[in-house]
Amino acid sequence: MPKLLYLVHGMGVHGKGWDSDVIDRLTTLPATFGYQWFADHEGLGASVRLVPVSYDEAFADLLGQWDRSSEALSDFTQKHGIAVPDLLGWLHDVNEEEGKFFWSHLVDVLLYRFVPTVTARVRTAVKEQIATAMLEASSDDNEIVQTSVLAHSLGTSVAHDALALLATQPTEQGNRRLMIENHHFEHLFMLSNVSRVLETSPEVYESAVRPPGAGGASYLNWYYNFQHRFDPFPAVKPFAPVGWGRRYRAVLDGEERIDFHAHDFLDYLDDPQVHIPIYRALFGNDAVTSAEAEQALTSYAMRPLPPCAGELDSLRMRVEQIIALASVSGTPTSLIIAGAQFLAAAREAADACI
Repeated sequence: MPKLLYLVHGMGVHGKGWDSDVIDRLTTLPATFGYQWFADHEGLGASVRLVPVSYDEAFADLLGQWDRSSEALSDFTQKHGIAVPDLLGWLHDVNEEEGKFFWSHLVDVLLYRFVPTVTARVRTAVKEQIATAMLEASSDDNEIVQTSVLAHSLGTSVAHDALALLATQPTEQGNRRLMIENHHFEHLFMLSNVSRVLETSPEVYESAVRPPGAGGASYLNWYYNFQHRFDPFPAVKPFAPVGWGRRYRAVLDGEERIDFHAHDFLDYLDDPQVHIPIYRALFGNDAVTSAEAEQALTSYAMRPLPPCAGELDSLRMRVEQIIALASVSGTPTSLIIAGAQFLAAAREAADACI
């Protein structure tokens, strides 16, 4: 019976079929880098079922009401007692490109973190999607299949919160088989982890969404945390628990290179420092041999740079400034502002590179 790997998207609009690029990348990377195990075992799909999880429909009603109006957003925050004056002040004077990214991407973060009705709707939707697929995949003797979660960006916070609910509450149908006393997730893979800066209740260091050896009850067998050096989103308030033991694995990509897509889901997956630990965790160390891993890391490090060194250098300096300023306060609003600034700077640099 194939294992389940849930794919949880990040911020922005994700329509039907959003997962096709992620599934295609996870499926084709072994051939791209020459990982022989997958060819010998009929490919990734023969051993794992990839299950997309979506939640951005929960944002649609409010976004439709606001219609990208900062005045409507300001009225809403005042009416509901949401204290984000720094964000509203920034949005009032924001430049056009940063404003576009706020409304297309970062407003999701605002809604999830500060509007309790949206937060609850998203968490419940994700919890129930995960539970439904797990229970449907149960064997005839009701044994739950091995399950793991791969989440990106805003999805890391959503995944943490939904798993915390699954650990402690029955499903909407009253099923308790997925609660912590009856089930554990095998792996949690977090790419660009923003769960700490967006945490509410339960807090991420205190919840059961942790591996054995981290203290307290554990709903996971392994926790993997991946962060790119030039991705400002996880840098605002890094997820960096102390004393979580050997079943917590943190991978910080410290390479000096920067590109225009340092935050993207696919960009993370392309990096052998990310996808090799994922493949090995899911299928064992033989999935990528030591020699194959060394060759993959070498070839990835030597990949061609875009023909615009000046734009990349300027982007690097801008991103370093964004991270430095945002990490001082480490607040959700600073994450939102830094995120819009970063996406706008990356887009402008990429456009200048054409």
